[in-house]
Amino acid sequence: GLAHELAALGIPEPDADAQIGYELGEQGWQAELAWPGRLVAVIGEEPSDEVASCIGAYTAAGWDARLARDWPPAELAGRIADVNGGGR
Repeated sequence: GLAHELAALGIPEPDADAQIGYELGEQGWQAELAWPGRLVAVIGEEPSDEVASCIGAYTAAGWDARLARDWPPAELAGRIADVNGGGR
């Protein structure tokens, strides 16, 4: 859902500046999508203690990491647009 909404806002599929299946730190905290240059990550799983720990690890490292359903598409598009050549 989120990927389709981003596409509708003119954000292309992830490129070299974004990483699919990004892993943070030695624990390998998994994000579905991550834009390391913007410190933005989409965590694709349902809420659980482990997912909360994952989000906490990203947050502690200075990232804005949220569940996919918690990212307003327009806000995420604005955060990553510069990485993707202005989102055009």
